[in-house]
Amino acid sequence: MTTLTMLTSKAVDSKPSATNLALLAFEELAELQTLAKNLSFLSYNAGFAGFRAGEAGRTVSVLTQFTRRVSEELQQAHAEIQNLRSKTYRKNAELLVLQRKECSFCASVNLLAKVSSEERGEEGAEESPYAELCRLAIERSRAEIESGFFAILGFLDALRNCSQDLEEVLIRMENIATRVAIEATGIRDHETDFVQVAERMRSDCRTLQNMLFKTKRAIRNAQKESRSRMTG
Repeated sequence: MTTLTMLTSKAVDSKPSATNLALLAFEELAELQTLAKNLSFLSYNAGFAGFRAGEAGRTVSVLTQFTRRVSEELQQAHAEIQNLRSKTYRKNAELLVLQRKECSFCASVNLLAKVSSEERGEEGAEESPYAELCRLAIERSRAEIESGFFAILGFLDALRNCSQDLEEVLIRMENIATRVAIEATGIRDHETDFVQVAERMRSDCRTLQNMLFKTKRAIRNAQKESRSRMTG
């Protein structure tokens, strides 16, 4: 005689899902490509300003080459992040299917327990062989779900590495903006042009800095929830 127990699906949760939190982490850098395009456009404006300034603007002209390189790095980072984002979306879809199956299997076991108990009129009824099959299916499903969350954690680690690389790019952007601002003080006729370039670049730096801050926070939340889901 075996006592049937009511099973609860781990998929049922009122909190935001771990996979949704992971996707939100990627969304924080969704505007990275726009930022790269703006920076590329700004580099051309700075190049024209340097050309108009003649010999005095030579340094700015050199700096614009570094600015274009930074823009290209942002574009490459965007492509890599989008690839990780796509993988996360696909894994999220797989997990949703597995979680629905888990719910169905749990419901089946509970239904069999209820029917068996009602038929025999006792708490400790003989367990249906179908219940054991459902339990085995649940175990297999939960193992696949755990594997899926490990994959999600891997994508988040890759995103964190990308964000760390972007922090180095941010430092270079800030250095370039500072150099342009310094050069502006020595070129009276074109000082306004250079100051505008420096200010716009600093504005882009603040935008990227804010994006990276939100991304790191979102990654921590998603990692915490993913680990909680695996162990809960």
